[in-house]
Amino acid sequence: MFVTGAIENEYEWAAGEAASRFFEGLRNRTFLGTICRRCDVKVVPPLRFCPRCLKDMEFTPVEGKGEVVAAVRVSRDFPNNPWKSPYVLVGVKIDGTSSIFYHRYLHSKHIPEIGTRVRLVWEEETTGSLADIRGFEPEGKETVNSGEQDLPAPAKPKVINGRIRVQYEWALGSMGDLFRKNIRQGKLVGVKCPGCHRVLFPPFPYCGVCFTRCEEVVELPDEGVVDSWVPYYLKIPDSPLQPPVIFARIVLSGSHTPFNHLIRGSPESIRTGMRVRAVWSEKREGSLKDILYFEPVEE
Repeated sequence: MFVTGAIENEYEWAAGEAASRFFEGLRNRTFLGTICRRCDVKVVPPLRFCPRCLKDMEFTPVEGKGEVVAAVRVSRDFPNNPWKSPYVLVGVKIDGTSSIFYHRYLHSKHIPEIGTRVRLVWEEETTGSLADIRGFEPEGKETVNSGEQDLPAPAKPKVINGRIRVQYEWALGSMGDLFRKNIRQGKLVGVKCPGCHRVLFPPFPYCGVCFTRCEEVVELPDEGVVDSWVPYYLKIPDSPLQPPVIFARIVLSGSHTPFNHLIRGSPESIRTGMRVRAVWSEKREGSLKDILYFEPVEE
C-alpha cells in the first residue's frame, strides 16, 4: 500500500550580504559576482569568501554571457513554478568565471547543443529575485538590457519569508500497514525481536541491533517517558499547539525504541524522564497524526 501526502512549513531566510547584493543587483538589471584577485577566482552568484583561500572577495559586475554545458527538457509542472512545461533547463558556464549558472532556455522547442553560446535576457519589470531573469537565448539574437552593468550599492541584508512544500509517496510495507490499521483503531502496536527481546515501536520487519526478523506483535500503552526534547518556535501547520512547541523523542512503556512527536507544555515545564500520555484526535486517518500531541502525566 502507498501513502501520499505533503510536508509543508514556513521559513524565514536571512540571505546575508552576498545574496542580498546579488538580489539588489537583479533589481537593477546587474548580474553581480565576486572575484578573489589573490587566486584569480570569479564566481556568480557572489560568495562572501573565496572558496580557495577563504579571504574576502570583491564584488564585481559580470556580463551575462557564456556557453551551455548541460541541458535537459522538463516535461512536468511543479508547484509554485511559473514556468509551464515543457521547457528546457540549461547550465551555462558564465564567461570569465568558474561558475555554472542554471536557468531556463527561451527556445523550448529544441535542446541546445553543448557549447552553444547564449546570453542572459531580463524581464521588463524587475523585483529583486531570480524571476527578474527571463532566461537565456542564443547569443546572436537581439536581447533586452544585456550591455554595460553598474555595481549596485551595498544593500540592506535581505530577509525572505515563504513556505516550502514537499510531496511524497511512501510504500508502507507489511509493518507500516500493520501500524496504520491499528492506530486508526486507537491502538499502538510494536514488534518483539526474538533475538535480543527488544520491543520496537513503530514496528520494523528487522531488529536494528541484531538484524533478526521480527514477527511477534505486541500491543503497547499510549503512555511513555521523554527520552530527549527541544523547543521549536515556529507554527506547525495543522497542529493545535501554538509556539513554542516541544519536539520530543518518546519511549512508550514496554518498548525500547524512541519515536518523535509533540508535547504540550512550556520549555520550563518539560524534563527528560517525565511521563507523558497521548491525546488522540477524534478523526483518525491511520498515521501518527492520529495522536494530536502528548501531555505530561501528573505524578
